Amino acid sequence: PLFVLMGLLVTVSKVGKDTFDVFQKLMGRITAGLGIATVFANAVFAAITGVSIASATVFSRVAVPEMTRHGYTAKFATGVVAGSSVLGMLIPPSLLMVVYAVLAEESVGRMFLAGVGPGILLAIAFSATIFLLAWLKPDFVFTAEKPVLEEEDIGWLALVRKAVPIVFLMVLVLGGLYGGFLNPT
Repeated sequence: PLFVLMGLLVTVSKVGKDTFDVFQKLMGRITAGLGIATVFANAVFAAITGVSIASATVFSRVAVPEMTRHGYTAKFATGVVAGSSVLGMLIPPSLLMVVYAVLAEESVGRMFLAGVGPGILLAIAFSATIFLLAWLKPDFVFTAEKPVLEEEDIGWLALVRKAVPIVFLMVLVLGGLYGGFLNPT
């Protein structure tokens, strides 16, 4: 529940909007770069939470509105979030892997180790599919009209200012979890 609360606070505080503005600026030259960034953000969030439902909840509140704001179709944005949310089941620390390891009487550590490669491979496959879909069927991925954004071209100083809160949040959560200061549950 606290990860879902964190996602809602990110949405309300406009940090999510700023994060997607930063990714749009950094990956703007890549076709469907924001969709690819959403997949990898979901993979990072999966590595934090280990629960697919939390990823789907947070990214449906943050990513779908921002992708539609940047000119992606709503069905594509929803599909990217729904598809990449399954990474939480595969990338450690996966709650389902813990349950399976206990039921199958296997080592949890070995299960986690076995999930890293397929999780990364699935994230790369999602990204390649998004790129190919945007290249071959752009009308499915992008809306016909050009999106109207408040800040079409932000400078590098503003870009850094917008990136600092989300980087701080990632360092706080990941550092707290892996440093032993925070509990993953």
